[in-house]
Amino acid sequence: MVAPLDWQPDSNTSLQPDVLVLGNRDLDADVGSSMILAVEVLSPSTRRKDVILKRSKYRDAGIRSYWIVDPAVPSILALELVDGHYVTDGEATGDVPITLEKPYVVTLVPSALIS
Repeated sequence: MVAPLDWQPDSNTSLQPDVLVLGNRDLDADVGSSMILAVEVLSPSTRRKDVILKRSKYRDAGIRSYWIVDPAVPSILALELVDGHYVTDGEATGDVPITLEKPYVVTLVPSALIS
């Protein structure tokens, strides 16, 4: 799914991931309990919110995979939730392909995501 799709991790916060993947068996559940991947595409106006606030909210909600795509570089940073903290699962820049195993096996080339 792509934005706009509102997700409220708490009563005071409303966020819209740029891209999100929901688990098939949980499609009738609320977005937060079925989200298995959140993808944010950075822009000058959202960079700080995406990298700090949203990362924190996704972590606190237990979203297993969080990817940050930076079209300015172009690059992708894939984070995986391990013991309550995000750790780098993979990172690639430009024309260098990256194969990620979670939440699904996929090979991406950052420059191809931007064009």
